[in-house]
Order: sequence, then structure tokens, then C-alpha cells
Amino acid sequence: AELVVGGSLEDLLHVEKRKLSHGEMLSISAQICDAMQFLHMANVVHRDLKPSNCLIDQQGAVKLCDFGLARVLGKEPTQTSESSRAGTPVYLAPEALHGAPTTHKVDVYSFGIICWEMNTGLQAWVMLDYKQMVNAVLRDRKRPPFPPDTNKEWRALIDSCWVHEPTERPTFTALLVTLMEMGAQRPQRAPKSTPFKNVE
Repeated sequence: AELVVGGSLEDLLHVEKRKLSHGEMLSISAQICDAMQFLHMANVVHRDLKPSNCLIDQQGAVKLCDFGLARVLGKEPTQTSESSRAGTPVYLAPEALHGAPTTHKVDVYSFGIICWEMNTGLQAWVMLDYKQMVNAVLRDRKRPPFPPDTNKEWRALIDSCWVHEPTERPTFTALLVTLMEMGAQRPQRAPKSTPFKNVE
């Protein structure tokens, strides 16, 4: 596996408090989409996609890590116990918070929250405790608020990712196309390299 020197997106956003440029956000998002498309084509759901699991090296290459909660679709335990429930609450799709069976679309929702955090530099739901957050997302169908100056294209992309109904969320393939229309370069992968850490 390759050494990831630069730290994680979490460090960048919430420790160093870096304000990412439009170009940096496009590059990071496109690389996450590319990696997730790769996983989903293999029928794997990550289930814990969040900034601390997106590692960025000195060259700006993004690698996903922490596959502890990943599942091959259709191979899930039938009982969803609290302990086997996916991921980190803030990044969890409503259906995952509810304990419903996982589909690829939980990762798309998580990606929407990541993009919101990149655009705002804030942490989603930081003012709410777990119960308040679950009520906001599940019962009230709320999402983190956009600052008024949020770029319209980003806003539309993020809104599409965190739609309440999972089947209405786009695929990572479609999201990558949207990002390229917004100006992202298609991510280039080195030969024999995968966009993951410790799974080569």
C-alpha cells in the first residue's frame, strides 16, 4: 500500500481549517467519485464514507481507507443490530439511521455531506446531539443549511445527493459526469494502483 503523507480531508477542513478553492473541491470530489464508482461496480458499499477516511497525499491524490464497515451487497446479516449499523451518524443516510437494509445510495448521501463540508468549511450538525440530529434528518427531513453565497452548481449537486428517497439519488458515475461538466478533470490512476489504501 502507498504511504499517504498529507493527512486526511478531515485534517484539512476541520484541523487546519483550510478554505478549499473551487478547483481543489472539484479535484477531491472527482477522485472520491472515481474511487466510489470503482467500489460500487464491484458491488461493495463503503458505509462509512467521511472526511477522515479520505486521505490526501502531497500531490493531492485522494485514497479512501477504513473498510471496516464495508459490505458486499446481498451479503448483509439479516438482523441490523446497533453495533453492525453503518458508519458515523453525521454522514449517515436517513435509511441507515433508521436501520433499513443498506444500498449503494447510503454512500451517495455521505458524499453529499462531505461536499457540503468542503463548501462551507463547517462540520455538519455540530450544534445537535445524536437524538436531535436523528430527529432533524429522519422526522423533519432537514439537511445542513447552505450559506447564501454557495455556488449554485455545488448546491444542486449536494441537494441531489441527500434526497430523502434513496432511489432518487444519483450514482457516482453520474456525479462524476456532473463534476466534469463543472470543470473537474477525469481522475488519472497510475497503472496497477487503486484509489484505496491498504487494499492493494
